[in-house]
Amino acid sequence: DEQYVKRARAHMQWMLEKYEHNGTLKHTWKNGTAKIPGKLDDYAYLVQALLQLASASGDNKLIVKAAELVEIVMAKFSAGNGFFYYTPEGQSDIPVRKVDLYDGATPSANAVMAHNLWICGMCMEKSDWTEQAGEMIMNMTDTVVRYSYSIGYWAQMVQKYLRGMKTVVCTGKDAIEYVKTMQLNLLPQAHIVALSNNSYVDSMGSNIIRSVFPASFENMRKQIASVLSEN
Repeated sequence: DEQYVKRARAHMQWMLEKYEHNGTLKHTWKNGTAKIPGKLDDYAYLVQALLQLASASGDNKLIVKAAELVEIVMAKFSAGNGFFYYTPEGQSDIPVRKVDLYDGATPSANAVMAHNLWICGMCMEKSDWTEQAGEMIMNMTDTVVRYSYSIGYWAQMVQKYLRGMKTVVCTGKDAIEYVKTMQLNLLPQAHIVALSNNSYVDSMGSNIIRSVFPASFENMRKQIASVLSEN
């Protein structure tokens, strides 16, 4: 529905205006003021929303914005083992920084970030991001097999990983209409991108968004399949 897309774009613009300060996100907004440093789930869910809105609207500037937020996550939340801390570096009121991998009322922010790294890596031609996403998924495979009911999003990512994720690029003056037609079907293994004649050219100078699959991706996929078959 075009009205939903229009309202989603307006809401996204409002959120970025209100919650983003000096290049980072805030956690809450009340009475005209944004407060408290953003947590990992704030970044993860917003990046996911930007990517989904970009696919629905054809506005590829949103993909570039999502990638900018991913860069912040990589710089401020990295735990050094492929996963991410829940709180950013420099937040002094938190005595211990934790890495949360399990779902709660909402999906694990680390699982959502693995998904984001995968899609942003494909769209922005950053093979290190797609590779890190694969490593995160691979490191969670044993846990998925044993406790899939506690980490449903990770379980979905393992399935996507085994089948392979693809980007579908629609080009030309009718690109948006093609995207709308495709999105009438459930395509869980595909991320759809529209490139019309006046598409946004990303900051890397590229005029097309391509998929990048490192050679190590296939090796990690075989390892995951092996773990699943053993269990």
